[in-house]
Amino acid sequence: MTKLAVIYLVMCLFLPNTKFYFLWSAIYILAILIKTKSWEKVVVFGYWPLLVYYVGQLYVFRVIQPEELNHPLYPDGRSLFFKLTPTLLFGVAVIISFLAKAIVDRVKAEGLIIVLLLAVLSGFISAMGQGVIPWWVQTGNFISDLSLIIWLWWVRNYLKNGSKNEREYFWIYFSSLLKVLILIGSALVLIQGIKGSALGLVVEQSGVLPYSGAGSDESGWLVRPIGLWSHANIAAYSILLQMWSWLLIEFWRNKRINILWKNWLIFPVVALIWLQSRSVFLAMVPILGWAGYFYKRDILASGQKIRVGGWRLELVIAVMLLVAVVISDRFWNSVTNFGSYSDWDTRSKLISVATRLVGHHLWWGVGSGNFIPVAFREDLTGVVKTFPESVHNGWMLILAEQGLAGMTVWLVFLGVFIRKWWNFSRSNIKLRWLLMVVLISQLTVMMFQPFSSILTVNIVVAMLLLGDEAKGS
Repeated sequence: MTKLAVIYLVMCLFLPNTKFYFLWSAIYILAILIKTKSWEKVVVFGYWPLLVYYVGQLYVFRVIQPEELNHPLYPDGRSLFFKLTPTLLFGVAVIISFLAKAIVDRVKAEGLIIVLLLAVLSGFISAMGQGVIPWWVQTGNFISDLSLIIWLWWVRNYLKNGSKNEREYFWIYFSSLLKVLILIGSALVLIQGIKGSALGLVVEQSGVLPYSGAGSDESGWLVRPIGLWSHANIAAYSILLQMWSWLLIEFWRNKRINILWKNWLIFPVVALIWLQSRSVFLAMVPILGWAGYFYKRDILASGQKIRVGGWRLELVIAVMLLVAVVISDRFWNSVTNFGSYSDWDTRSKLISVATRLVGHHLWWGVGSGNFIPVAFREDLTGVVKTFPESVHNGWMLILAEQGLAGMTVWLVFLGVFIRKWWNFSRSNIKLRWLLMVVLISQLTVMMFQPFSSILTVNIVVAMLLLGDEAKGS
């Protein structure tokens, strides 16, 4: 399965257009079916690779006209996007087939899964109530969210009922898949950074990199690439969570792992530095604290064994200088720029706008994805006219878009999830606190970015680990 996934992911980088991407995705699913002769294994092993690239038939909805905006970076107004992807189509098949399986095999719903289903249903009800975005788009988003939960439910059931060899094979596959995804995403970031522009690949979500130096706190001396994603912050966040998820799996499987000697990790580390996301820099602090607390002696011993010379010494010095200059430059601009249209100014104003929206739409919110058009319609401060973006605080965004109902369900999910993990990892304190610091890292980024998704890859991995009860007990 790993080789098939790698071939699929790599070949997607060289496809000429979206039609070939749909065809290649269909061939990939068919190849798994022929190899395994099992639809269940097609779902278990085929879903996540399809989820990687956001490629499909594009639909654009202009929610703010150009003449209504006062910002040079939005000459064409503000639009929202929707893509009909192979993942969405495959997700429909996953949902329908699992409903049939659940009836025939009498698959029981677990507490965590029920809470997730309620969260998705709550978000769908909220979104449909506003009518800002077409109903079929909201239905498509609902299917995407629902299919991920169904896949998670299916895989947990697969791990619970599978043999020891099947479970071990799945974890080797998923760990290898995450490693490949990290390397592909990081490589595109580095190549875009060196080239200074997008590469023109089908899998890239934008053909234009952010205007260097145009941000409120950016100096512009180092271009910010975007990799597979639509923004540098999203790219950094995605790579970081994939790294933490890979670490969770490897640590759980091997009980300990010396990441100091994993040479391939230099690529995502350099990519994260190049992406220059301040919130991600902050999110790295908890995991460094975890490593320092539990592996202080190992780190010191490893440092004493390091012997660097020749070109390696020059490379180490260059990387260290890059880290020092990039991080210090980003944070210095942050703490010295408080004027009009600065990062601090626009974010604080957007929080005021979000607070007003929450007051007007307390129980169900304005609907997932509707923050920008509804905020523009109801904003009296004018800040959305100059900065038509979602509020840069994930928790405030959840409250504004999904209301108190949605926020409550997600808080219940996190509470139940943490309690289950705490009991699951009682025999392994290092693993227990590894997930805790990974969660802190995730929530740190959410505090400063418009990221409202709770069910990220690290949570998915942890829930799958919880589902593998035979080894966890």
